[in-house]
Amino acid sequence: MLGAFSLEPALGQGLARIFHESSNTAAGDSNALATNTYEICGLAAPTVAPEAQPGLAECTDPAWRQAVADIAEISDAANVAGFALLVVDAQRPRCAAYVGLADRASGRPVDAQTWFRVGSIAKSFTALTALRMAEQGEIVLDAPLRESLGELSPPNPWAEQRVLTLAQLLQHSGGLTDMSRLEFDYPNQGELSLAEALAIRPQSRRLRWPPGQHTAYSNSGAGLVGLALEQVAGASFEALAQQQVLDPLDMTEASFLRSAEVVRHLATGYNRDGASPIEYWHIIYRPAAALNLRPAAMRPFLQMLLRLGDTDNGRFLSADSMRLLEDPSDTLAARSGLRFGRGMGNYHYQYRGYSFHGHGGDADGYLAHYAYSKEAELAFFLVINAFQPPTLRRMRERVQAQIVADLPAPTFPPELQLPPAELQAMAGSYVELTRRFGGPPARIRLQQRSGRLYSIDSDGDRMPMLAVTNQHFRRPWQSVATMALLQDENGRWVLQGEMGNYGKVPVSQD
Repeated sequence: MLGAFSLEPALGQGLARIFHESSNTAAGDSNALATNTYEICGLAAPTVAPEAQPGLAECTDPAWRQAVADIAEISDAANVAGFALLVVDAQRPRCAAYVGLADRASGRPVDAQTWFRVGSIAKSFTALTALRMAEQGEIVLDAPLRESLGELSPPNPWAEQRVLTLAQLLQHSGGLTDMSRLEFDYPNQGELSLAEALAIRPQSRRLRWPPGQHTAYSNSGAGLVGLALEQVAGASFEALAQQQVLDPLDMTEASFLRSAEVVRHLATGYNRDGASPIEYWHIIYRPAAALNLRPAAMRPFLQMLLRLGDTDNGRFLSADSMRLLEDPSDTLAARSGLRFGRGMGNYHYQYRGYSFHGHGGDADGYLAHYAYSKEAELAFFLVINAFQPPTLRRMRERVQAQIVADLPAPTFPPELQLPPAELQAMAGSYVELTRRFGGPPARIRLQQRSGRLYSIDSDGDRMPMLAVTNQHFRRPWQSVATMALLQDENGRWVLQGEMGNYGKVPVSQD
């Protein structure tokens, strides 16, 4: 698979491809891959004088060279055609790698000029567009959505108690499930406006629970946000994103449209086998998942996040907007003080007890992920041109392991001992309250045992829940509270966290 491999430092000037090697390694020949990767990464004795390899200047750290070699092995073993990796700190690029093939049929390698589709990472840029417009006074994030969308706003049976807002749609707490099958599969050639797209099956966008209650992922919400921004500004969403985000961040090689340059340089997307091409998918809601870019274009975006909203050109996002981007603000858990979960276009997750913020993306034939660690002061972007979630996960975990490698061991908050009567009140059978695509709800049990709660899933797996406060819990391997267990306005116990949203079942119904 290792048709091409390069390491690039010149990210500020378009990431010109300085170093490039080709190999005839056959797909699946992992031993040959490992040998070639070590040689190309400089892990063996170099055959060219160091001064003749300026492309290695920003990836001279042997640890990062090894990380690139390791993820190349993972990629090759899964028959992924190619991938790109970018790692930066707040001031400069640390490493960029381009490995394999952008197109199997022609043998075109992945290089610095290759574009990829990044799927739902687009939602981060949609959120930035809205946050910037809010800072400029063009929109009010907490205003009722109906003020900007009128009858196109989803009907809200709970409007007297909880209005539906842009802020809720941006953090997936508006009460929507995801797009219907018709919307996902609609025969679209990229010509649909957002108004036309949202007219296809409006009944799929009815609210299933009160806004601001639970988090449930929805592409439809991003479409509604995009149209609301268009209605207020009198310009297309794509023009607004360009004006508010892409141009100020100097992301000149990123586009929500299938431009001529995208067509010319786009890597071919492949299915689960890594070899069957998938036709370009025009999602009907471009603000949700239509972003295309060269990996180098992510550098200023990642560095802005590491700098907490600051850039070389000045302040891009205020501290208040950064908090909205990163932290959930309008769910039962968020209002109880839990800061773990989905913000506006960004989510907080844990890896080996270390905190990361970021977002993933799926674009039918491509998978991508970006994330940053404030503690390590490093950020990365990783993309593959194959629909293989397990492979991307393994590659991403190797990158994250390298990012936290030099950090001190995480500090875990002490476990709070809750009164037995309180634990007993929380224990019982819980039913899933939200499902992204519908279907029968899952069930879990919370069990009190030896002064602690345990969650037991449908497979019988029991996992401890360590109390951090009387409402917030974590797993033993997590360094922050990741779950909230609290009572809603009706007195019902509700569990919210990574596993979803669950409500306690009355004993009479258990």
